[in-house]
Amino acid sequence: GTLTGVVISAIDVNMISGKLGTSLAGVYTIAFFMGTVIEIPQRSLTKIIYPILNKAILNNDVVEVERLYKKSSVNQFLVGAFMFLVVWVNIDSIFAIIPNGESFLAGKLIVLYIGLGKLFDMTLGVNRQIIELSKYYKFNLLISVILSILVIALNLIFIPLNSTWLGGINGVAFASLLAVVITNIFSLAVVWFKEGVLPFSSRMILVLIPIFVFYGLSTLVTISNPILSIAVKGVIAVLVFTGSGYYFRISEDFILILQGVVKRFRA
Repeated sequence: GTLTGVVISAIDVNMISGKLGTSLAGVYTIAFFMGTVIEIPQRSLTKIIYPILNKAILNNDVVEVERLYKKSSVNQFLVGAFMFLVVWVNIDSIFAIIPNGESFLAGKLIVLYIGLGKLFDMTLGVNRQIIELSKYYKFNLLISVILSILVIALNLIFIPLNSTWLGGINGVAFASLLAVVITNIFSLAVVWFKEGVLPFSSRMILVLIPIFVFYGLSTLVTISNPILSIAVKGVIAVLVFTGSGYYFRISEDFILILQGVVKRFRA
């Protein structure tokens, strides 16, 4: 698990330094970590569900494992989509306020690709954790090895391309996105074939509602001041995702959190 968390960044930065130069490696590093901000809530959500999932697997309770799998997928998709969109719709404003931001504009697409990769990983829920806690835990090492090989191979393919979207440092980020998608699909297949459960549910479709609504509204906001723009779009994001999550009952846990917040304010 630790290896998987650092392997992409380590390989990417070293290959960029060797083939494209250290200055672009710096741009990639900053943009990469901006993209990984999206996965921060995943760590807390995983820590919460981990002991419950462990107990279900020890008791061979497939029904509970599937319930937790689907619940984690919906919750992480909802939170991940919120984080990703807040970062992406404000990306120009973020680069405008950071020191020497114009020097890092070349990393804009990197944030997009890395963010999409993290979002895809979150959307598939706790598939890696299920493998880790099951008797098939050795597959996680295999997945890490496959990820490393894919990142290196795909980087060698995309770095030389003469393309704004798919070449150079953007090609490195796109290669990382492909590697994450492929290894996550492999993890999904392992859980499905070995445990017989999938993370998908009808509630995941409902998450698309706040995604499209917020993205549409954010395109209408044109504020020249970057700090004010970020603040306004952030407020819109909170209102849209909170309102949609409550009205459409997307996540039971999300509803409980909102009800708890409301009770505290009333008290």
